[in-house]
Amino acid sequence: MEHHFIDFTQKTDNGVLLNVFENVPFDIRRVYTIRGIKAHERRGNHAHHTNRQVLVALHGSCKVTLDDGENQEIIELDSPKKGILLDSYIWHTMYDFSDDTTLLCLASQPYDEKDYMRDYSEFLSKLPIENVPGY
Repeated sequence: MEHHFIDFTQKTDNGVLLNVFENVPFDIRRVYTIRGIKAHERRGNHAHHTNRQVLVALHGSCKVTLDDGENQEIIELDSPKKGILLDSYIWHTMYDFSDDTTLLCLASQPYDEKDYMRDYSEFLSKLPIENVPGY
C-alpha cells in the first residue's frame, strides 16, 4: 500500500509558532478536531466512498492503521509538521492516543452519512475493481 505524507511548514512570527497547512491536494470543505480521547479508545473504523482527508496531530500523538483491502500499514502521527493523506476507499482506525492529543482533520467533502462505510465486509464488497486483491 502506498501512503502519502504531506509536509507542512512551521514558522515563527514575533515569537508565535504558526503551522501553515498548504499542499493539501483537494479543496477543503470541512475541518474538525478530535481531542480528549483516552489511550484505549479507537476512532475512525470506517472508509469513505468519495471523501478524502488529511490527518495531522496538532498536539500529542496517535497511531493510524490504514487498510486498502489487501494491505495494512500502521503509521504514527506525532508532529504538526506532517499529515497523512487518506484517499477514498481506505479503511482507517486511529488509536493509542496520548493524553494530550489534538488531531486535526481536513476533509474534501461536507459530512454525509451516505459516504461512510462502517462495516468492514461492506467496505471489502464495494472496493473499486482496480483495488480488489488479485485482480
